[in-house]
Amino acid sequence: MPPPIKCLWHAAAVGEEQAEAPTRAAAAMLRGDMLPFKQKEQLERAYLNAVTAAAGCSILNTDYDDGLDALIKHRSQLHDRSVDQFLQIQLKCTSQVGPNPPSRQVSAPFRNDRFTLWAEPRPTIQKIAVIMIAPEDPLDWITCTHDLLTMKHCAYWVNIAGRLATGVDKTMVAAPTSQIFDDHALCQIMSRIGQGGAP
Repeated sequence: MPPPIKCLWHAAAVGEEQAEAPTRAAAAMLRGDMLPFKQKEQLERAYLNAVTAAAGCSILNTDYDDGLDALIKHRSQLHDRSVDQFLQIQLKCTSQVGPNPPSRQVSAPFRNDRFTLWAEPRPTIQKIAVIMIAPEDPLDWITCTHDLLTMKHCAYWVNIAGRLATGVDKTMVAAPTSQIFDDHALCQIMSRIGQGGAP
């Protein structure tokens, strides 16, 4: 005989049921046992996928972690140098600050060896860092309706070419919140690269 089915919550009075409804809903949502930093990696990649899709770009993912999270390809007959232009992206995600921080920047640490790689002054392939602010609790990351998918909160980009490491082992990289990483920004970045310029 199969074991009896267990209820996730007990029957309650109307007042108690209404008060505990959000708690029960959260308890009944069986999320996977993924490490928090791995979840944030998935979230920032989802953000990147949405932006590149809207910009008409392709993502060429790497098979191993050598400091490069994604290689973006942008194809256009209007590029001067070549029909295909490329951009390397390093992704970071933080919950240390809230959305639209008053400091007007969001920062993330880079190991100095990675920082030196991304700060080379004359790269063959241009590079940017993309830093995303996300809520700490995955329950707050996305909201779906029939006509809208909302992802919290936002990502910003920065080009650190030519900068010097400042820390002993790690260097903080700050992206200004005036540089929102969206499809418009990515198209403009790829257009500048296609004309032989920097991101």
